[in-house]
Amino acid sequence: MWYRVYRITTLGDVKDAVTYLTAITATYGVLVTVWVLHNIAIYKRKGPRKSAPLLTFSAIHDHLGSYIVAPENVRHKQAITVTVADGQKVFSETVTPR
Repeated sequence: MWYRVYRITTLGDVKDAVTYLTAITATYGVLVTVWVLHNIAIYKRKGPRKSAPLLTFSAIHDHLGSYIVAPENVRHKQAITVTVADGQKVFSETVTPR
């Protein structure tokens, strides 16, 4: 099949493919540069992070109206599983096999 592709591919097809790949690569490079400059501007405006933001479980309902069931010890866990059943959100520690 590659031999067939080789036979029917013209120089114009190769030129179009190289032009397309160059344009895509250049566009990606510009987007990444803009994104990095955007993040640098945020860092200059806000300064470095001192710590991770703390999430509170003080609400009884979430913004969709589901009840939240969260045991106190779940606040200090690294991995949390959230399950929704019967209109309640239940937060529990994720058990990882060792």
